[in-house]
Amino acid sequence: MLNVSKTNLNLFVVLHSVLTEGSVTRAGKKLGLSQTAVSNALARLRSELDDPLVVRRGRGIAPTPRAEALLPVIHRALDALDSALARPAPFDPASSVRAFTLALTDDQEIADLPRIFRAFQRELPLSSLRVETTERMVATDGLTRGTIDVALGPTMVRGPGLKQRPLFIERGVLVVRRGHPIIKRRAALSVLAEQCFIDVRVVGDEGVGRRLAERRLREVGFTPKIACSVPHFFAAAVLASEGDAIAAIPRRFAERMTKLLPLAIVESPLSAMELPMALFWHERTDADPAHRYMRDLITTALGEPAPRVSKRARPGTRARPAGRGGPRVSRP
Repeated sequence: MLNVSKTNLNLFVVLHSVLTEGSVTRAGKKLGLSQTAVSNALARLRSELDDPLVVRRGRGIAPTPRAEALLPVIHRALDALDSALARPAPFDPASSVRAFTLALTDDQEIADLPRIFRAFQRELPLSSLRVETTERMVATDGLTRGTIDVALGPTMVRGPGLKQRPLFIERGVLVVRRGHPIIKRRAALSVLAEQCFIDVRVVGDEGVGRRLAERRLREVGFTPKIACSVPHFFAAAVLASEGDAIAAIPRRFAERMTKLLPLAIVESPLSAMELPMALFWHERTDADPAHRYMRDLITTALGEPAPRVSKRARPGTRARPAGRGGPRVSRP
């Protein structure tokens, strides 16, 4: 039996030209080969297939039944290869029906996904967007395996084949329930040392953000009293809104949560942590036009200011924009 992996597939290109041209000489001219080179290629393929392939008939040649059976198969294979190697058509976002997969943490689903999805529906109306959790992406190595197209994460993340584009600086804040006793006191480290905290472990103990937070705490000489550990920022916000424990969460997420939950943002020495965030993808999709468009769309969407919704604003009225300054305790 012929072993394709050990066969020079160019021989089938020669056979295809001979059969379609009906002449060794014309096949040679089409391929830029001498008549001798074409004859030698046919001789090698005859030996491989144990079949004459073509025989003389008058002044021309005639294919054998084996060659006649091979011709349509070779033709389809060459057509498929030509199509695969052809320059792809320009990406048309308005007509594309591709599916894209984005990995986010739960706070990013609240703070960032609405802007991304609005832009997605506007620019890619026929495409679909699937959102996976960062935990699942890390557990399955989704970017490398191809199950995740893009993800948001700290710029310090590294991995084989990963590429990134800087997006924004994430800043951490503390949130407490409205009416919490700490609001009336200066949130110094000595005061915070008396409080209980809710710990968030998005990807366990190995998360980049967690390691950075632990380093920041060591720098200021503070060890929080952990009352509860949860895997999601939303759970931490809910727990903080219904008890006396304090949660450390991203500011952009916190600003949204103060509109939905009875929470207040407390500025403190622990609020100074900054985490540079980036858009990540794998090098396998780096040159793909559709993925490049998607990455540009996300970058642009997250560069736009998030709409501010005032809980006190009534339908038909305009909410006043928040001031740049303000008290040390932020309320909606």
